[in-house]
Amino acid sequence: MALIRKINQGLLFLVILTFCLVLYNKFHNVSPHKEEAVEEPKPPTVHSAIHTIKQSKFTAPENVIPIIICAAEDRLAGTIATINSIYSNTNANIVFYIITLRDSLVHISKWIENTKLKGIRYKVMEFNAAVLQGKIRPDSARPELLQPLNFVRYFIPYLIRDHEKVIYLDDDVIIQGDIQDLYDTALNPGHAAAFSMDCDLTSTHEMVRSMGMQTTYMGHLDYRKATVRGLGINPMTCSFNVGVFVANVTEWKRQRVTKQLEKWLVTNVE
Repeated sequence: MALIRKINQGLLFLVILTFCLVLYNKFHNVSPHKEEAVEEPKPPTVHSAIHTIKQSKFTAPENVIPIIICAAEDRLAGTIATINSIYSNTNANIVFYIITLRDSLVHISKWIENTKLKGIRYKVMEFNAAVLQGKIRPDSARPELLQPLNFVRYFIPYLIRDHEKVIYLDDDVIIQGDIQDLYDTALNPGHAAAFSMDCDLTSTHEMVRSMGMQTTYMGHLDYRKATVRGLGINPMTCSFNVGVFVANVTEWKRQRVTKQLEKWLVTNVE
């Protein structure tokens, strides 16, 4: 009987203790078993070309100059050199949209934060290479041209949503003047972008030819195909430089330039 009495007393003590804990949690709104939920960042879907990974803390002024530049893992030094050349030669308000792949996200941020460039306005954004599925045909002759970041320029409206006019630069470009002059380039009505011709500068022309490349459309298009000849493009016309251009985002979207480029990519694969 004494043992049973002790057991009953123990059970009563546990009941009282549990009741006290319930009352305490109710009035203090505390749950000792509830862990803070950590939401994992969602990866970009196949329909989303970009999502922001990291950005400097700033509110971009209305007169900001947005610049898109890619940052490949094996060319980060080139990207930093391009950014530095812009930053060192202008007093304009610049915001850099740095587009890269997942393997370079941490590296590019460290490069910026550990140099004098830590004061720049920027966003680091991951390019979702899945948007290129079924649109790229392997090319053993020049495989470097098929790297996903080479196609970032096709997706301008996905990169920039808050700006009417943007500059796109390749990571092998060094700016020796004020980037404001390039941004002030006037785009005629109905023009989605302004490019320079590959034949504009004699030095560029000779350099390109010395690398075994062509500055005319003959070196870029396969005129043996009837569909190419049907475009009516003179094969001796100078091609344009896609590594430096100014784009009107609104006109680009109105003319559905990205959709047209994707169509040509698919056509080239078929």
